Amino acid sequence: PTPADIMPESEAESPCYIRLLVSDTPGVLRDVAGVLADNGISIAQVIQKNPRRKEREAMLEATDGPISVPLIIMTHRAPMAGVAKAMKHLAAAPYVHQPPVQYRVLEKQS
Repeated sequence: PTPADIMPESEAESPCYIRLLVSDTPGVLRDVAGVLADNGISIAQVIQKNPRRKEREAMLEATDGPISVPLIIMTHRAPMAGVAKAMKHLAAAPYVHQPPVQYRVLEKQS
């Protein structure tokens, strides 16, 4: 058998799952969407879970700043080189409280 030619990750395109822990403040979703757009990434779906009232109250008592909430994003097919740049940018953003989690979503070939 001959070895398969494998496309470098940076040249691939794929939908992605992205999970961020972000500040629960106005404008954060806009900022995240802007970083993705600047890197050629289109959002397919967004989910932001709001903590229950008791959880929220406990979080507010435990911190003097904004609380953190998970932000889940599914993208349309995106260039992986752009995704890598966006993740690096988001990891350094002051409104992101943990390193971003990102997975490629494999598409079924027809």
